[in-house]
Amino acid sequence: MIKTLKQLINVLWAIEKDLRVIASNTKGLEELNTVSQIDLDEATKVIHATSHDNV
Repeated sequence: MIKTLKQLINVLWAIEKDLRVIASNTKGLEELNTVSQIDLDEATKVIHATSHDNV
């Protein structure tokens, strides 16, 4: 019984660790997407501005 409980605790700790890694990676991806969107918006503005200048 005690061995089973120890194994269960170890599994739960491993799951918690995995969830923390997933949450950290998800946050990193969200930040990367935000930065990418800002860069894309800025690039679009520059393209529109230069295309109007060349007309």
